[in-house]
Amino acid sequence: MVGYRLLDWKDENTPLRLTSGDAFISSKMCNGGCVLISRKIFLEFGFWNEDYGRYGFEDNDYSLRVRLAEYLAGYPSMDCAEVEHMGFTPGFEDDRYEQGKKEKLQKHYQGCDLFVLNHLLYTEKIRSLRMERKYLPHNTGDSVTFTFNPEYRPVSTLQAALRDKISYCEQDNRIHADVSRLKNW
Repeated sequence: MVGYRLLDWKDENTPLRLTSGDAFISSKMCNGGCVLISRKIFLEFGFWNEDYGRYGFEDNDYSLRVRLAEYLAGYPSMDCAEVEHMGFTPGFEDDRYEQGKKEKLQKHYQGCDLFVLNHLLYTEKIRSLRMERKYLPHNTGDSVTFTFNPEYRPVSTLQAALRDKISYCEQDNRIHADVSRLKNW
């Protein structure tokens, strides 16, 4: 999984040399603003996690799933390449866009807490690393509608049962999950 480096990540590793001779920096997270996922990886891991909605942790989630299966996520070391990303372009700032995004990420069970819960479910092999569609598209001729995928119901039921049994707090830019309440689940 290869993305473009939009932010400085604290957990970057030493550059690797690819068989092509290009440098590659492995990272915990591959930013979803510009990412390349091979067909092989897509077939193994499926879709972005739709639980987060728009502007959530879906890129973190995909990166996590890839890394848990011991694949690399990161970006090429290319000093000459440029990408402009709304919200990260110097001098660009849309307060309404950024405020709406920030509020959504901080809502209970849509931001960090959902990511922590999914991280736990993936790590403990309770939830598959392969992601199926949560909403199925239906072409009605003039438009496309989406309906809830009934095969996704067990995942939604599990998350609903666990979401009040896990919490998180941010300390020193780290997320600590309190999983003590999961013992009786």
